[in-house]
Amino acid sequence: MSYDGDEVGHVTMCRISHDVYLKGDRTYWDSVDKDDPSLQGSSPPANRWIKVPDSAFGQKDLSDLSAKSYIEAMGDTTDAKWGHLGDGTLTPATLDGKPVYKIASADGDTRAWVTTDDTHDLLKVVDEAAGTDDLGTATFSRWNEKIAVPRPVGALDGAEMAPDPSPSGEATT
Repeated sequence: MSYDGDEVGHVTMCRISHDVYLKGDRTYWDSVDKDDPSLQGSSPPANRWIKVPDSAFGQKDLSDLSAKSYIEAMGDTTDAKWGHLGDGTLTPATLDGKPVYKIASADGDTRAWVTTDDTHDLLKVVDEAAGTDDLGTATFSRWNEKIAVPRPVGALDGAEMAPDPSPSGEATT
């Protein structure tokens, strides 16, 4: 999954079983530092694959790292972020040379593109709602297709790069 946002830069995430790998540009890693003061000064190198330490994600977090939560929220008319999508417009369009349906929210802040075939696979979501940084542009490829994803070659081990999370600074076991 890749994500681009004005405030958080570009990051690509690859999840293989329980292992999560990230590759972010300098803007992304700087935003991580800013959001978590305990990480300041420990930013991994930009544009390198980093294997995220196991302690960084719980099982719930890993289940949230899928497009499923986006799809479920998009169908929830009571959801503050996605509720306007149900009141929006559906128009034929083209995306990367392919015929698609473009769904635009009533307020125009959110747009989604889905295939025109019977599967209606999600291809892209753009959220430009003022004051939110939940989602910028998300592009999905090979939706629901079973694919083999190799582990990134030469990935740095984030567990060896992260500062000690203990509040006292003493090593923990």
